[in-house]
Amino acid sequence: MAGMVLPHLHSPLFRLFYRKSEIQHLWSGRQEMAEAAENQAAEQSAEAQFRVEHYHWREIFRRFAPLLAPYRFRMLGTAVLLMLVGAAFAAVPLFPKYVIDTAIKTHGREDGIYYALAAAAVFLVVECGRTFLWYQAMSNVYLIQQSVVFHLRAQSFNHLQKLCLSFHSKFPSGFLYERVFGNSINALGTFIQSFMQQFATFVTGLFFSLFVCLYLSWQLTLVIIAGAACYVFVARKLSKRIYTKSKESAQAGMRVTEVIMDKLHGHKTIQAFIMEEQVQREFEDEIWTAQRKWLSSVMESMKLSLTTENISYLLTATVVVTGAYMVLDENMEIGTLVAFVGYQATLITVIQSLTNVYGQFTTTRVAFDQLFTVLDTHSDIEECERPVPVPAEVCGGLELRHVDFGYEPDQLILKDASLVIPARQTVALVGRSGCGKTTVTNLLMRFYDPSGGAVLLDGTDIRKLPLHDYRALFGVVLQDPYLFDTTIFENLHCANPKADEAAVIEALKKARAWEFVEKLPGQLRFRVGERGSRLSGGQRQRLAIARCMLLESRIVLLDEATSALDPESEAIIQQSFDALSHQKTVLIIAHRLNTLRHVDRIIVMDQGRVVESGSYEELLGKGGLFAELHAIATAGMIREARMAEAGFA
Repeated sequence: MAGMVLPHLHSPLFRLFYRKSEIQHLWSGRQEMAEAAENQAAEQSAEAQFRVEHYHWREIFRRFAPLLAPYRFRMLGTAVLLMLVGAAFAAVPLFPKYVIDTAIKTHGREDGIYYALAAAAVFLVVECGRTFLWYQAMSNVYLIQQSVVFHLRAQSFNHLQKLCLSFHSKFPSGFLYERVFGNSINALGTFIQSFMQQFATFVTGLFFSLFVCLYLSWQLTLVIIAGAACYVFVARKLSKRIYTKSKESAQAGMRVTEVIMDKLHGHKTIQAFIMEEQVQREFEDEIWTAQRKWLSSVMESMKLSLTTENISYLLTATVVVTGAYMVLDENMEIGTLVAFVGYQATLITVIQSLTNVYGQFTTTRVAFDQLFTVLDTHSDIEECERPVPVPAEVCGGLELRHVDFGYEPDQLILKDASLVIPARQTVALVGRSGCGKTTVTNLLMRFYDPSGGAVLLDGTDIRKLPLHDYRALFGVVLQDPYLFDTTIFENLHCANPKADEAAVIEALKKARAWEFVEKLPGQLRFRVGERGSRLSGGQRQRLAIARCMLLESRIVLLDEATSALDPESEAIIQQSFDALSHQKTVLIIAHRLNTLRHVDRIIVMDQGRVVESGSYEELLGKGGLFAELHAIATAGMIREARMAEAGFA
């Protein structure tokens, strides 16, 4: 198959040698390949279009503070506990000093052991108390961390749901997941934990240790302060490079996630066209690029860590040599030197930890920048400041009045398009592929706003209506219905939470879906898989029709709603549509023109404009575009019927 060249799908030669089902299968494969290529191009385009803003740390604090505000008292209590932990941690070097200078040197052999045991008992009580306080403090830290992460996830998901279709068409789901949920929020949660865990503890330990060091020897304390200044200088010097490398690493890692999700979604096409080796090579290229950038990021962080470690060795050597000189000169006790060496090690640990927090903050800024860039993105579909309430009784008349629209500003799909869909009538929209039929439904649902003209509901510009209330008027069955990875019942119940199991079954029966649902394991509790992958295309479409029937909608949009059904099922579903459309405004988009005999009106579009309008018989009598399309469709049906008689169907 890999080397096979297929003739044009619409050529007579192709139809001669392939059955209709085979043509549809091969065409589906080509469509899947095209969609996979489009997805990959979209991800690369998304990377180029997603311009991450760089936020100042003051802005980050201002945005982050409200999330922490509800936990301020818990944070205050946690800070007190961590300060006590820090003080106990900083008091450790005093234990050997007391034993050496007091228990051994002052009280001698007989009494010294008792003083040493007493000091050990106090030491153990303090350290056991420290571990208990640490447990309590960290319990609060984890609670605060998870609460903030929960609010960030909820806020982000809510914001993404409100963003318009234009935004989601630019940025694939894998791209958004990694930049919001996968990388950014997880990194922020880790930073909250590290910051609260280390900052309060080590800041307290730093000041306590400095105070004791100044008391023991101000000369050696100046040496330690000079070393701390070196730490700060090195951290600031390397922070920009760490930020840049971390940003590149994060973007490469997110790209790998996007590739994985895209290729897993297209696994059927990959296997059908024997693309495993090619896809494997592409994946290995992506993952190796990500690993190289990750290594580069880690190496920058290691430079900071190793440089500060070498500074600590130099500092230790300086303190020990200077302290030894002072002991030999009888200006310092041996126990004091031992304590000071311990404090010097404590201070080095504290300064290193605080430096690492600073480095981690530099890395986490990438996550802040990516998350806030998405949260600061505004939808192109804006709510009216003073919306007009949707009337309790909506007639359902729709109109496009002199509408201009294009998904790209310089490529208009609709050009001065005007059409009227009278209330409580069934209107069909037909035309060649790409003429703008689905674009009309997108505008009617207000997934997009026109660049010129207006869309009206009962004479009111829909931009003046509350968006939620307006969309609640619609029931929609799309050409490619989306089913969630849950049960059949949940897929239908989400459209109308008030519907009980009996109502769901009734809707399934009307849509002729119950006949296959009742044969599935678990029936209504059967999980349909990702995007409904465990069901056939026709089964998915019938479930989508049943879902629409559960809604108490005033307007129904059917975008190729029966395209995946066989003629027999389509005829049966048509009867259900008659019940569904009773006293409602219905817009049908269809390519099967013979199914439109009983609609009230047919609107014919060509190149973004309405070119014909009338009943089925009127349009056939005019001999225009509709009659031409009808002749082509009829010829195809006759040919298929003759091939079926000959045994080629």
